[in-house]
Amino acid sequence: MKNSEVLDSMGQALQVGDFEGMRNFLHPEMYVTEADSLPFAGVHNGPDGFVALITKVFSYWEDARLESKYRVEEGDRIVVFSELTAKGRRTGESFTMMLSEMFRFQDGKIIEILPFYFDTKKLSEIE
Repeated sequence: MKNSEVLDSMGQALQVGDFEGMRNFLHPEMYVTEADSLPFAGVHNGPDGFVALITKVFSYWEDARLESKYRVEEGDRIVVFSELTAKGRRTGESFTMMLSEMFRFQDGKIIEILPFYFDTKKLSEIE
């Protein structure tokens, strides 16, 4: 399976909330590094850490949609540029912003995710 197919399959599983199916595409030593300025900051290790992170992230927002605009693939990495739209659960404020995510692959699975939100300050305030 090509890296792009792994990424698409993981994304499809995530979209329907199939966390168990999503784990098939995650390397056992995978990690996600979120910016220090976010309420879900830090390094989240392993498939369990990733599922816990996703659960926490989406506890802040409702009606979240992620629309991929384009991607760049180079070697063992894919960078996806997306538009994130959601509404803060606490504030009720809607927002739209760009999000870039770097996915690195090893042994046919995702081993690293590095997201870059356009405005981390705004995300921290919206919740």
